[in-house]
Amino acid sequence: MTQLFMDALSPTTFDALRSRCTHHSYPANAWVLMLGHDSTSVLFVESGLLRIERPTTNGRTVLLELTGAGSTIGELGVITGEGRSANVITAEPSTVLSLRTADFLAMLDEFPDFNRYVLTSLSDRIVALTSQLIEASERSATGRVAARLIELLDRSDVRHDTTPTLALPISQAELGQWAGLSREGTAKALRELRDTGVVETGRMRMTILNPVELRELARSAGSIR
Repeated sequence: MTQLFMDALSPTTFDALRSRCTHHSYPANAWVLMLGHDSTSVLFVESGLLRIERPTTNGRTVLLELTGAGSTIGELGVITGEGRSANVITAEPSTVLSLRTADFLAMLDEFPDFNRYVLTSLSDRIVALTSQLIEASERSATGRVAARLIELLDRSDVRHDTTPTLALPISQAELGQWAGLSREGTAKALRELRDTGVVETGRMRMTILNPVELRELARSAGSIR
């Protein structure tokens, strides 16, 4: 799992980062970055949840990732000079720190722990993408959906010693896109989770009836290092 920027940086570096950033608060469903626009800043998510998505050639929109507090967005485009590679939209009210390109590059030179955090973050992203490719070819649809649900559960503030109910920031179809599944594959996976008593589904919510079993199914989706 990628280390959160607020945990990775020393107090001195963290204070320097905040002092050079512009603070933004967004409501749910607000556009934060747009595909193709110039990469002029790096974003550091303080709270909330953001959708990273990209339109396809047939007019559909595919959810690539959900990213939350402690994550960084847009650093690769700033480093390479390329435009934004995806749209970023808030899935819920979110607060974001925006660091201009010049300040980002200066901090890479000035603060070794900031440099190390950025390198580690990019490396972890490559590992995650590789794991998703392997997961798509080797793991069951049910395990892949379970893995995405565990990610949402771990990011939420619900108590894990109870039967947690997740307010899903995405539709079931988007959950399937995130897991790399077709609509039919997603429906089949959710039906299996319901039939085995692991989850109970509703409109934009899901009750985790058996968190231990769900986590075991998610673990079977696998990861590599």
